[in-house]
Amino acid sequence: GQERAACGYVGLKNLGATCYMNSLLQQLFMIRMFRYGLLSARVEPPEEGTPGQAEIQMLRQLQVMYSYLQESEKKFYDTRPFCSVYRDFDGMPMNTSLQMDVDEFLNIFFDKLETALKGTPQKNILKHFFGGTMSNQVIGKSGGCTHTSEVVEHIACLQAVVKHKRSLQESLELFVKGEVLDGANQYRCEKCGVLVDALKRTCVKDLPNTLIVALKRFEFDLDQMRKIKVTDSFEFPERLDLSPYTKEGQARLEELEATGVAVTPLPHPLPYYLFRLVGIIVHSGTADSGHYYSFIKERGGPGAGSNGGERWLQFNDTLVEPFDPADIQRCCFGGTEPISHFDHLHKQVTMQVPKPYSAYLLLYERVEPLPYPEDCVIPIPDDSPCLKFCTRSPAIMHPARESDLVEPATLARVREENKRFLMDIHIFDLDYFQFVSSLVRLPFTDSMGRLSLPYSTGTSAESPDSGDPEDNDPEALATLALARRVSVETGVFFLAETLCRAKEKDGLPTATTLLQNFISACPGSAEWILRLVCQPERCGWLHTLLLVCPVAEARRAFADVLLHALRHSLLVGDHGSGVGTSPQREGSDPSLRSEESSPTGSPTSSLEWPPAYQVIDALLLMLPRDVEQYWRNFSEYFYVLFHFSQMGVAQREFLLGGGAFHRLAELCGIPEECAKKRIKMGDKLTPP
Repeated sequence: GQERAACGYVGLKNLGATCYMNSLLQQLFMIRMFRYGLLSARVEPPEEGTPGQAEIQMLRQLQVMYSYLQESEKKFYDTRPFCSVYRDFDGMPMNTSLQMDVDEFLNIFFDKLETALKGTPQKNILKHFFGGTMSNQVIGKSGGCTHTSEVVEHIACLQAVVKHKRSLQESLELFVKGEVLDGANQYRCEKCGVLVDALKRTCVKDLPNTLIVALKRFEFDLDQMRKIKVTDSFEFPERLDLSPYTKEGQARLEELEATGVAVTPLPHPLPYYLFRLVGIIVHSGTADSGHYYSFIKERGGPGAGSNGGERWLQFNDTLVEPFDPADIQRCCFGGTEPISHFDHLHKQVTMQVPKPYSAYLLLYERVEPLPYPEDCVIPIPDDSPCLKFCTRSPAIMHPARESDLVEPATLARVREENKRFLMDIHIFDLDYFQFVSSLVRLPFTDSMGRLSLPYSTGTSAESPDSGDPEDNDPEALATLALARRVSVETGVFFLAETLCRAKEKDGLPTATTLLQNFISACPGSAEWILRLVCQPERCGWLHTLLLVCPVAEARRAFADVLLHALRHSLLVGDHGSGVGTSPQREGSDPSLRSEESSPTGSPTSSLEWPPAYQVIDALLLMLPRDVEQYWRNFSEYFYVLFHFSQMGVAQREFLLGGGAFHRLAELCGIPEECAKKRIKMGDKLTPP
């Protein structure tokens, strides 16, 4: 189906090679408080040529995207509006057919988002959620020098080496272990003014609420002179204690090694350093090509239950489905996997091959998030699960619902699309089909629940045969007649507007037969159907359902019901003895035109003709131009005209009087000057 996934989330459409963007934007969307902050930012559309125009346009389209992901009932959102305004560092538009490194995209995206949020109350939102700092240290280790040179670097993503490392902890230890600068590589201490041995290392200075770790899966191989993918097995934990890799953690470790006891306390409580795994972006493929998709841990979403709703979900472009976290090791750690194949002796053997899929980006979230600073104002709706662990700021108003965060114009557009979409999917639902079928059958069902379909040419709509001999109450008969009339009208509308347009056509023959029987049991309905088809707003039924519709079964079903109404109208209305011909029209044959009135004295104005002849007149007006345009589908059109001509002499006279012969000649290219104006019908494979 095309509706929102059963797990409650909306996917993103891949425009060719935009899976890297989709996987990252879904990760950020699932950080609920970050989403609230972005949706609540109000920025005006920028004027052409103003500084930051591209960044503001990107932010506005990101807000639209997140509004749809939050409020839409559809399966996925089309990302073309966002991609059309996104610009890279060089100001070039996004090439949707060229894949990009998700880590590189993250840095560009954050930089542009920070620019767009300047001047808004949410200007520091990126810093609060993702803004960590690294301390690059050089520590003197000889000649009595213990001075430390420190350079602080702001980061949004921590880089972790994968090659020859078994786990994330081992890779992080590589940072803090550093390298010794000695011998010819000694460090000149600015304070001492001499060359000394030194330790050069990197450690974490400030931890963000959400830590993004990029695994270095790609590197340049100097032997092969090309970029390759590192497929080594690399483990990462569900819970991560980052205190050993911080500046203060390293100071305590050195103190412990020097004195045997760590006296200096950590500047933050232990929960500050504890993180849990909440997101994984996986890369499947090689260094040259591949595909990105996300595994995300839900935090208090639609699936909330006894476990707080913390399910794992897979976001793979338009596909969103539950994911078993027990499969993280198999699907994300990389390494090798066994495959079976047949060797040259046709013997089945098993061998280990590198897995093409492995984690590329990890998202860790602090177990106990830090309070939001005063310069990072985020509204929290009344229905938000974030209220369980976040305190509202008294400085701003907080909405009642998450939907209130969406810009009103955008929300109205999303809801209107939801309304149309839900109507479309439910109107073609099998349960709805069965309901309408039961509803239409009801007035034609007896007290035993069986269909009662009398057929009598003399029975009128005002005095139907109720199927119950004992029921002769005039009021009851009138009520039954009205109910049957409404049922037939409902059935015809449902056939023309729904069944003929539905994907499944299996129910058309049954529905056609039932409607024909109902028309016979309620003769007045035949006249009503024909008058309805002639109305200007419904004349499109003839054109659409006899010519434009590409499905032969649907065209035939409508043609059969129309013919039955024509036949029954002429029979019950006693119009079979003759009728006036149509007035001369453009393209009619003057030699076949009758007098101003018919031999029976019928009126000559088409508006005064019986409904059956008005319908046929409307069909004749489609010749030749409309008919030749849809030559592949016109069999049912001529099927109706042919069977109408078989109903009697008067009907054939009416067709001739309407110029049917001359119009058919034009359709066939006769005379020769008409052939030059006609559309060529048929080809080598399909004759008309």
